[in-house]
Amino acid sequence: MELQDYVKIVRNHWKLVVVSVLLLLGLAGAYILTATPVYSASAELFVADSNASTPQELVEASDFTLDRVKSYVYVVDSEIVLEPVIEELDLDLTTSELAGKVSATVPTDTVVIQIRVSDTSPELAQQIANAIADQFRDISSTLDGQAATSSTITVLGRAEEPTQPIAPNRKLVVAFCLILGIAAGLTAAVVRERWDNRIRREDDVRAITALPIIGRIPKEEQSAPFRPVIDGNALHGMRAEAFRQLRTNLQFLDLEHDMEALVVTSSLPGEGKTTVAINLALALTDAGTSVCLVDADLRQPQVASYLDLESGIGLTDVLIGSVEHPEAIQPWGRTGLDIITSGHLPPNPSELLGTSRMDALIDTLHKEYDLVIIDTPPLLAVSDASAVARHGPSVLVVTRAGTKGAVRRPQLGRTLDDLHTSGAKVLGIVMTRLPTKGPDSIPITAYKAYQATDR
Repeated sequence: MELQDYVKIVRNHWKLVVVSVLLLLGLAGAYILTATPVYSASAELFVADSNASTPQELVEASDFTLDRVKSYVYVVDSEIVLEPVIEELDLDLTTSELAGKVSATVPTDTVVIQIRVSDTSPELAQQIANAIADQFRDISSTLDGQAATSSTITVLGRAEEPTQPIAPNRKLVVAFCLILGIAAGLTAAVVRERWDNRIRREDDVRAITALPIIGRIPKEEQSAPFRPVIDGNALHGMRAEAFRQLRTNLQFLDLEHDMEALVVTSSLPGEGKTTVAINLALALTDAGTSVCLVDADLRQPQVASYLDLESGIGLTDVLIGSVEHPEAIQPWGRTGLDIITSGHLPPNPSELLGTSRMDALIDTLHKEYDLVIIDTPPLLAVSDASAVARHGPSVLVVTRAGTKGAVRRPQLGRTLDDLHTSGAKVLGIVMTRLPTKGPDSIPITAYKAYQATDR
């Protein structure tokens, strides 16, 4: 993956990163508020040799003292020092427990011993540090007999009562949780991107099939859900331009495949197949193509409700022979588009659509119109679309993109496999609800008609 891929992942899943950071910062805040503060008090001892007089003796004494000081740090938290401190301060601690609170260090190339004591009580930390310093000074002469009598230990600095805790380190905790939150959020975003098999962009479709993407319908939140049919002022919007581009692509495909009829289907409900069928029919009639739109979704028909038409007499009545097809045709608008609605819903849609009467109706309509567009149910739900398409009509598969309600790659793959198995001629894919903003946006521009103004 390249850097731009990671940038896209972050832009797609920025909410996940933000939630991760806020969660870790919340944990940091909770830890800071609930953790018991720990204070540190420090006392310093200075070790010197009192018997050296000549330069040679001073050098030897200095080397001896430096080596001696390194050994002293291991004695500071020993029982010989800590037991008297426990008795003096009446501490309810064992020597090992007290040793866990004490540390001794020697700055490089010095003869200074720094004694640090950590405790939840700042006053007690101060008392223990000073008591250890005094006790170590008192017993130093007895540590190794006469060899140590020439060394003097002085309390260089007594411990003061600390005013600020050393733990928890608020800045460090917040910085650590911030970095951890960002890392966790980015990791979760990458994992989610890898495992997310929803169709969100054109590359996801190309990873499944070599079929061309012949339609790219953008998402318009403000108008599409309430006005799925493009007419009036919407004729100059991005969606209208996208359907005109789909019309042009289909006209080029028509030269190659000589389409008699076009079945429009999808994998799942809610992907916009009916909207695509209607608006494609309108775009074609606007260009002078005679079109008959047939609502063959005999389970949940939508064409009549979208176009405000009567659905009492329709396709089912023609197929059972109760009426002739001219009686079921309803003209719509001023574009010359003719509609055959679904009619009464039958108990056996698949069997009805797979009969020779359906084939004969398509043949008859093709003789009267340049193109017959047939809206069918989603293919993964029922096999109605395959029943219609296997006898000649070409197929257009509508696929909804995005993060909410989008079809998943295995579902689209199974839809295409079912169509190929039935012998249907699949022309290509129409992607709907493509984003116009963000990392996966499509470059669609709406051209508005120029309106001259009187001066």
